[in-house]
Amino acid sequence: MTNRRKLATVLTTAALLTTGTLATAGTATATTTDGPQGPPICRGYVAMTDTHIRTVPSTTGTSLGTQKKGTNVCGSSPIVGDKYTACKQTSHQWIKVYRNSKLYGYVAAACMANMPES
Repeated sequence: MTNRRKLATVLTTAALLTTGTLATAGTATATTTDGPQGPPICRGYVAMTDTHIRTVPSTTGTSLGTQKKGTNVCGSSPIVGDKYTACKQTSHQWIKVYRNSKLYGYVAAACMANMPES
């Protein structure tokens, strides 16, 4: 089994186990669609603390819900957005969060940890 397939299995299993603990979010998937450039690779992240999911990569973006501490998410590599201070760090790095294979929102990268590959 490839690492990518293992990650997809872990993400799907984790999403099913945590259904209901992520406010307004659904299950994670292994591939996503994000505009005309094609699907990006889904990366597994886990929330290190409760953190807002926002409409844009900025603290001024509307909060769509909360990524609860310890829950998993399918996301992009970090992207540059507005500066923020969260989780004892100041950063411009945000992670695009996907739900049902579509871009859902953005979370502060400083509050997320990479899921280890098995």
